[in-house]
Amino acid sequence: MTHRPARENTITDATVPDSPPAARSVSNDHLQLSDVLAEEYKALYRPLSPGTVARLKDTKAQQNGRSDDSALCKIIYDELHQYPGDRSALCFSGGGIRSATFNLGVIQALAKLNLLDKFDYLSTVSGGGYIGAWLTAWIHR
Repeated sequence: MTHRPARENTITDATVPDSPPAARSVSNDHLQLSDVLAEEYKALYRPLSPGTVARLKDTKAQQNGRSDDSALCKIIYDELHQYPGDRSALCFSGGGIRSATFNLGVIQALAKLNLLDKFDYLSTVSGGGYIGAWLTAWIHR
């Protein structure tokens, strides 16, 4: 296992529209939820507004090195909730292979009704992850 030195957590790296993945903020080798949300928002909709980027920078500067990611997440949630249009999620519960089998039936019914491409998010737990992983791989093929 190679050791990567921890880098300073900087939310502004994740909000720069064209920053490469290697430049994402890392603290103790993990991403902050606010960084993930910012990237997800950009990938699904558009870059964060200049006002939101300014609020993120100001909030980060006011934290004086403290890591209060919840304050940064709230700023991103505020912009997300202002974005026009409805969003929907397909959620698969846990329950082992029985759950995966049941969820396969749900996927087949949604496909038959031409509804699979109408979801913005996929969320899985435990056994639902089996079929969720399969669906993700199938979509990307």
